[in-house]
Amino acid sequence: MSRELSPRETAERSLIKTYRKSLWNPFIAAVKRYDLISPGDHIAVCVSGGKDSFVLAKLMQELRKHTDHPFQLTFLAMDPGYNQANRALLEENRRRFHVSNLTPVPGAAPEACRELPPPTHAFLGGSSGNLREIVSLLLEKNPRVRIAASAVTLETIAELTAIGKEFSFTEFEAVCLSAARGRKAGAYHLMAGQNPVYLFTMKK
Repeated sequence: MSRELSPRETAERSLIKTYRKSLWNPFIAAVKRYDLISPGDHIAVCVSGGKDSFVLAKLMQELRKHTDHPFQLTFLAMDPGYNQANRALLEENRRRFHVSNLTPVPGAAPEACRELPPPTHAFLGGSSGNLREIVSLLLEKNPRVRIAASAVTLETIAELTAIGKEFSFTEFEAVCLSAARGRKAGAYHLMAGQNPVYLFTMKK
């Protein structure tokens, strides 16, 4: 009898197998196509505690396991004063999905990030409504920074598109990733579409 998988193992297996064509393969293709990661990079990934940012965190962890270009990986969570329920959700997801080196940073981005070292790459999984200000600070710290950001709402998609025009990025692309989950309908099984995820990459 096979043992029951932990939430972490289920998530990692799903990324590589269940969502290989719709999520893992496009993610790897984007990393390679845009030369997002070089050997020796130290990459900080900001997570908000929700589903989209933890998917990004797990994608980065899996990439680190399988890449030929070793890199360091640190996860940051801006803590502007979370209420008890939100902080509990962040801690629960950190434990469930084994994102062990996630460090809460007191304050809200971008102000709480001003003392962090200049990044070569930035992966944004949540911005608490401060997306434009975060991108502006990243460019202030390093005008050649390469930025990747995920979006699941029409408002964030529109804001990222506007940011691309405002800051005149010479490289700017958006990729839409979609997946479907099966559900039983009597003697049949139907595939129900899930909310699509958009990945934006940009660099001056």
